[in-house]
Amino acid sequence: MRFIIILFSILPLLCSCQKYDIEPDYMCWKVGSVDSNLIRLTQISFTGATRLIGYVNAQGTTVTPTGGELLYGICECCNTSEEVPSSTQIISFVTSQPTFNPFNPTQCNSSATIFLESTVEEAHVSITLNGSPVSFTYFPAESPRRVSASFSSSTGSGINTVQMTVTNSFGTESETRTFDCGG
Repeated sequence: MRFIIILFSILPLLCSCQKYDIEPDYMCWKVGSVDSNLIRLTQISFTGATRLIGYVNAQGTTVTPTGGELLYGICECCNTSEEVPSSTQIISFVTSQPTFNPFNPTQCNSSATIFLESTVEEAHVSITLNGSPVSFTYFPAESPRRVSASFSSSTGSGINTVQMTVTNSFGTESETRTFDCGG
């Protein structure tokens, strides 16, 4: 009985602890003609704050890379011409079918859910509706990263174009989706 009382008395303390996730990123550390595969460990809190924990090698030993180049991805032993592995940053980009508000029949709504690689930060993302910037919500603690946005247009406005663009050190990638509000 005492155990149950003690358990319930400390339960609020256990629930109030900050939740976090450890995200591994594969890195290639090149020093001269020697390269090593490392795993960078980053702690991500539930608020999206990040903190570098460190780097470990294949044997699990902590390593402090100094000098040389530190690149995303796994080292390619025989292809020294490609510094950054080519990578698609946009994993998935889906827009919903339009919905019409019965209380405001002139309004046509849609939304988008986008999943991105872990190398994409919020500052790398832009979303437009018919060429005009749209605000969005970025979820940095999720892996893969998630972005969501809502759109509103006029009933009868025809086809609306949503464009998602990611620009970072891997380059620029852009995808387009549409939703039809009738016309």
